[in-house]
Amino acid sequence: MKTWFQKFNISNALNEHRPLPVTARVKDRPADPTSQFAAQCQTLAEALKSPLPTVARPASLHADIMRAVRASTRLTPQPSRTWVPGWQLAGGFAGVLLLAFFWFRPADGLKTALPTVEPPPSLALAGSILDLGSGLVSAAPAAVLSPLTAESQSLNRHLASAGEFLADSLP
Repeated sequence: MKTWFQKFNISNALNEHRPLPVTARVKDRPADPTSQFAAQCQTLAEALKSPLPTVARPASLHADIMRAVRASTRLTPQPSRTWVPGWQLAGGFAGVLLLAFFWFRPADGLKTALPTVEPPPSLALAGSILDLGSGLVSAAPAAVLSPLTAESQSLNRHLASAGEFLADSLP
């Protein structure tokens, strides 16, 4: 931890262009890790402050780049979207012919039959249906409410056991 604090002080001193702390000078203790860190920071700061070396650029660099850009724009072919392969045309034409064949084909085996009129149901049938309805009216509420009552009873049981648990856990 002490080393980190010393490195922090060295870094701050270099950032603020102050002299290094006495504990970080290389002359005093060359084998100390903080002194080595200070030396590395100083060489890095000097390297960053020095001007960049000039790189020799060829005189024709701009012309070469522009020539490559122009050549790349000429080499890209424009895709034509109007050409349709022959098999797509033939497939579409065959599909239209098949649809027309089934649409306009005469219905040989299908004879149009006149709808038969069934006699109206008798009143006896209506009476038996009404008898079934009265049984349904009396049985439906119990069938609909039975799952709800079972769930309600289960909920009451769980709430009662939770209340007993809380009462037992209090002193």
